[in-house]
Amino acid sequence: MWTATDTVRRLEEDNARLALFRLQAEELSVRVHDLEQLLRIPSESALKERVNFDAAVPARLVLDAGGPFTRSLLANAGRDRGVAPDFYAINSQGLVGRVVAVGSSTSRVLLLDDYNSRVPVMGQTSRVRAVVVGQAGARANLLTGPAWFGDVRLDYVVDTETLRDGELLVTSGDGGVFPRGIAVGRAVKGTDGRWQVALAVASRPIDMILLVPFSATAEPEDAPDVAPPPPPPMALITPEPPARAPIRAAPVLPPTGDDPDTTPTDQVEGPAQ
Repeated sequence: MWTATDTVRRLEEDNARLALFRLQAEELSVRVHDLEQLLRIPSESALKERVNFDAAVPARLVLDAGGPFTRSLLANAGRDRGVAPDFYAINSQGLVGRVVAVGSSTSRVLLLDDYNSRVPVMGQTSRVRAVVVGQAGARANLLTGPAWFGDVRLDYVVDTETLRDGELLVTSGDGGVFPRGIAVGRAVKGTDGRWQVALAVASRPIDMILLVPFSATAEPEDAPDVAPPPPPPMALITPEPPARAPIRAAPVLPPTGDDPDTTPTDQVEGPAQ
């Protein structure tokens, strides 16, 4: 009884603190949304911004007992439906894997816990970069089912002190294989100090998935922005002098009788008498 009373009191205090944190988080969320709208900052949510649902192909996963990979499943959608290698597979929980081989009507999806799987991730809150590395050595079988996932570790952690236990890990977009923002799992720190990953897709059985194409961000060298040529320099135009009117000679007036030096042309001397 005394232990239960202390436990209830402690839980009530934790609940009061969490309620205060919830109010603060809601207020900050509204402020961040308003600032993003004001500054026109695009959202980082991959499922809203980067997933091309128009080109996504729905498919159903079936158990695969063979193949060159240890942990892979077959999807009943292939080249006839537009699927190509390097499509990534997602479901309602998060990232499932990526397509590594395509046939006429089926495709092979490499799961995240396969030994050959490498997924660049980052902490959603701490922004710590790392790589999710699969290390499963057993094939899927009918007893455990295709939803069973093996151990997945977290390698190449940039800042282990900043990463928090239980933090959500999402794809970072590094490497140009997966878009940024797809849920992968939560970071779990083991008793030996090593980081493991609890995959998000392992919480429920995998049945239906979406095979989505991904186009990496184009580099400026691949698609340079060709600027229009500069306008030609303006030629120096010398203004022409204004046209002058032709100089006309003064009109010649006929002589008059008052001038002694001139003889009237109309006066004709008669014959001498």
